Amino acid sequence: MAKYNVEPFVPKEHAKRLTEIWAGSLTQLSDREQLEERVRWLYESHPRGPTITQLCRHEESGAIVGSGSALSRRLHRRGQVFPAALLGDLAVEPKHRTAGPAVKILRSVVERGREAGHDILYGLPNDKSAPIFKRLRFKEVGRTRTWRKPLRSAPVLGQRLPSPGLARLLAPIVDTGHRAYDWSTRLGDLRRYRSVVTPRADETFDALWERLPHPNLTGEKTARELNWRYADFVTLPHAFFRLYGGPDRRELIGFVAYFVVDGRVTVTDLFCDYRRDLRLLLFSFCEQMRRQKHSSITVTYFGHRFVDEALTAQNFFLREGSLAFYVTGSVEGLATKDENTWSMFEGDLDI
Repeated sequence: MAKYNVEPFVPKEHAKRLTEIWAGSLTQLSDREQLEERVRWLYESHPRGPTITQLCRHEESGAIVGSGSALSRRLHRRGQVFPAALLGDLAVEPKHRTAGPAVKILRSVVERGREAGHDILYGLPNDKSAPIFKRLRFKEVGRTRTWRKPLRSAPVLGQRLPSPGLARLLAPIVDTGHRAYDWSTRLGDLRRYRSVVTPRADETFDALWERLPHPNLTGEKTARELNWRYADFVTLPHAFFRLYGGPDRRELIGFVAYFVVDGRVTVTDLFCDYRRDLRLLLFSFCEQMRRQKHSSITVTYFGHRFVDEALTAQNFFLREGSLAFYVTGSVEGLATKDENTWSMFEGDLDI
């Protein structure tokens, strides 16, 4: 039986080999330059220090054949801060994909994460990796939900109607109906608010984060954290939609972090007073994306169902497909194994 050993990742020694392993598993990164940039991003510029990564070496050949990581996160809930880590980048070369290497990697990453003071470790493995999480006694808390809202009906009608001409004729009518429905759900006088799109977060994000309560366990959303997560890693350029209100329309009410590929908008993060302003923020964001002539908006979420209710009210529909959310670790007085404790968007769920 083949034997494997696990060792810490050392950037100066292992960076090239790590990018080779990633190249076979991280399909969203298309070239070596992007992979090398990702190494710098994770190990040189993280706000709380380098990411924990463990490598698996095949004892007989001496080759490094797999890796796994724990990305440091600070989770917040009701004024408390919980050191945590998101587990990801678990990858093993095809000819070594038995349970042994993957289990060794994940066990070692979890041990090092706990040594680093992370009270909570969580991850969203694919179906092939899920048994490994179960074997290490992670608890499946629930599953993510992915919501989609069409902004233009022409692509959908083109697929469903026999005549392209008929699709072009009907699309403006359907789009007008969708927009009329959206406007019927708006809350308050929109003249009291203003919106802007920017490439980076600023001090108004910090003021929002300090001002609002965090009723559910969520990732930190300070300007420094957001810029590192969404603005500094340039392989997927993000933007921030900001909604301002207050007496002089200078108080940040909420924001949406997102990126666009071929007209399809993907929301990666969102924050506001969920009970008071979420529907208004979603409505304003959808209107902005519609004015920019994008075709659809997708939101992936895990946690308390009040977000799902707001998305439903804004005419998003639930898509098929989800990932299981696994957790290990516990904190006194915190129900980490209860889905309603959490509120996590895509940026909180992925490295």
